[in-house]
Amino acid sequence: MDEEKSCGGGDDDAIPISKAKAPKRTCIKCNEKPSVIYFRTDSTCWPCFQELALRKFKLGILRARKDKHKRESYLLCFSCGPSSRAMLKMIEQTGGDNARKKIMFSVDIIFVYEAYIYQQANDMNYVEHDFLPLCFSYLQEISKLYGYKVYVVGLDQLYSQNIQINQIKEDTVFHPSLFYRDEKHVSQLQLLFSQCHTFTAKEDLLLRMRSDILQKSAVLLKSTTILLGTPADRCAALLVANTCLGRGHSFPGADFPNSIPTLQPMRDFLGKEIAIYNRFSDLKTLFYPNFSTKKQTKSSIFSLSETFVNGLQKDYSHTVHTLLKSEEKLNPADSTSSSCIICRSPIIPFQRPNTGCQTSSSSTTSSSSSCGSCGCGNSNTTKGGGGKGRDILVSNLQICYGCARMMKEMDSSSSDNLPAQQQHNPKPDLYNMIKDFLIEEEEEETTTQGQTTITNK
Repeated sequence: MDEEKSCGGGDDDAIPISKAKAPKRTCIKCNEKPSVIYFRTDSTCWPCFQELALRKFKLGILRARKDKHKRESYLLCFSCGPSSRAMLKMIEQTGGDNARKKIMFSVDIIFVYEAYIYQQANDMNYVEHDFLPLCFSYLQEISKLYGYKVYVVGLDQLYSQNIQINQIKEDTVFHPSLFYRDEKHVSQLQLLFSQCHTFTAKEDLLLRMRSDILQKSAVLLKSTTILLGTPADRCAALLVANTCLGRGHSFPGADFPNSIPTLQPMRDFLGKEIAIYNRFSDLKTLFYPNFSTKKQTKSSIFSLSETFVNGLQKDYSHTVHTLLKSEEKLNPADSTSSSCIICRSPIIPFQRPNTGCQTSSSSTTSSSSSCGSCGCGNSNTTKGGGGKGRDILVSNLQICYGCARMMKEMDSSSSDNLPAQQQHNPKPDLYNMIKDFLIEEEEEETTTQGQTTITNK
């Protein structure tokens, strides 16, 4: 026995093997059916998981309703992706005829077509000849299955004075004009995104333009609330990315004055949980490439933020929900000033830090132009053709700090192609109107030195 023990290794030499705790085979809620899903910390069966997910979804809808007895009109933003597909299914179970406790509301579905701006990310022949008919038949099937009105609007409609929204019915015949109207506007939109030198600027600009077209479509369709299917991990990644981009006062879920409220009922679910829900519900989705497809993690701040949040979520399972709860405790600063023409957020003046740079201590829209390190407003050379002339161009636009930083990553002529700049018709340049009455920098320094000398005497 001793020889066998010495040859085979004793108990002290044995490598301890960690045994993972196996999930309970019976549902922890009903104690009857076998568990198939490990949801958060509990192992549940599919009917219990479906009931739990639907209850969370209803709570998200009810929390945002000011008057529970009033019939709301929702505009559901449908992207054919997993999250919006699951949201549509839960909406039907919440307010449909088969719902146990029906919530009174009406729903219109809108699909924002934006595939033509990805001309450098995918093959346009595939988009125009293969994807469009497939997307049309998919939307037509959705309209037939749920009975909701399905509308299509192109991102190029931002350049039009009057937005035209097309409805897809069961007897509608496919034609490319259903998704985009004017070739000139499409070319102008493609030129605008081609003038963005970084993927961060492209993705940021796309988010602002998509939000703008949804707001205008909701006004046209007389909707009271816009429903977005953004999952929890995506909301947390957008929160981190927007903070890094200087949009700390305008978080993704914030509603601004004179805008239609936006609701994100899927922010209580992670992307993996939505994928499980779609798999067991047999819900089909569509996907087409975008700016982040087949790109490295460091290609944009949005990709980096998503990787950062997902890495923390893998090690600490409460990371995403902690970030979202922290966001709910923060209130955007109130501002009586004008709003940004790109993202509609209020333009809030801020105090510049006390540095050695010779600049003024307060700023308005011109404070967006900074050297990148201290916010002094001095000229800086960037990929977007920075410098003093670029700073003057940015300061002349009625935009917030985050949009000004985005504009610095674009060509100097890109501001002429902005839909908001063309439609708002901003006021004439005040600098050129009062420049004859302004004190030059050298003269101001001389006057300041003279005043100091007199004081010392």
